[in-house]
Amino acid sequence: MRTKAEKNGKMTDLKEFFTDDVKRVGIAGHRNPDGDCAGSVLGLYAYLTENVPGVTVVPFLDSPLPQEIAYLLNGEPTRADSGEDEVFDLVFIVDCATPDRLMAGAGALKKAKKTVVFDHHGTNPGFGDENYIDAKASSTCEVLTRFMEPERISGRAALCLYSGILFDTDVFRYDCTGPETLRQAAMLLEKGVPFAEIIRKSFTEQPYNAAKVTAAVMDKAVLIPEEEFLYAVADLDLLHMYGATSTDIGNVVSELNHVRETETTLFMYQYEDGTWKGSLRSKTRVDVSKIAYSFGGGGHVRAAGFSFEKDPLSMMEKVKTKVREQMNGRHPDHQ
Repeated sequence: MRTKAEKNGKMTDLKEFFTDDVKRVGIAGHRNPDGDCAGSVLGLYAYLTENVPGVTVVPFLDSPLPQEIAYLLNGEPTRADSGEDEVFDLVFIVDCATPDRLMAGAGALKKAKKTVVFDHHGTNPGFGDENYIDAKASSTCEVLTRFMEPERISGRAALCLYSGILFDTDVFRYDCTGPETLRQAAMLLEKGVPFAEIIRKSFTEQPYNAAKVTAAVMDKAVLIPEEEFLYAVADLDLLHMYGATSTDIGNVVSELNHVRETETTLFMYQYEDGTWKGSLRSKTRVDVSKIAYSFGGGGHVRAAGFSFEKDPLSMMEKVKTKVREQMNGRHPDHQ
């Protein structure tokens, strides 16, 4: 655990952040939230509202959420604005490697009287007043759970935290899964988390139109054997053809990554505003977080992403070059 305020090397309980003058609290995560980000924001929100009386807690979360994690909302009063017109006594930033990755809640961070960062991205420089960053943890939800009293974690909070762990480990299939990950997951399961239903609805099932898009993308995917690199593209024309949107296709990159001959997978898809998202996955040898970081994005060793403006084929060539460098044994530092 890397911290800016070491606390003599001891873990800090969340209740230690709540002095008498803390009355208004914000929670924010990175833009285009994934399962770990949304699970961290909403899991922390549930825990605080249930265990810290007399405090107003505001969860900031970009919307809409991808279809596979929409169940996490459960009617929670999330906000997608920046919070720039308010002053918060305390703001928690979760699963966000740098301040520029924030959108919802970005203004709240700037005016906060105190900021605390919880994260597991190794690239996080520690931009909060206090920083709790464990690059060896599977997920930010794993880091957060360590700061919670197990007996005070409700079923609602457990659902969110367990989901975040599931998404960032790809159901415990990534090598970031460790013994502590499984111990925490087991504790959360004891709270009654419907894990089989989550896995079925979020990892195996998909809407009919999304299934059609997946099939079309798979059909047009290109494998480059020399780099063990596979890429695919879904532009707006393809999405509109099947009545799908970018929020429907979050699982496509995982399907592509199941191709046996690949080490690295790149899936590029277009948002309604014309911009593009690049999703990266790898298996054992390529650190895709370094590639995503070089294009202004972020993520983890085995799963990462970035945004770009246009020309997906040109972007594919740039990514392929960086994949080749790593496959040839060159691991450039973040630049």
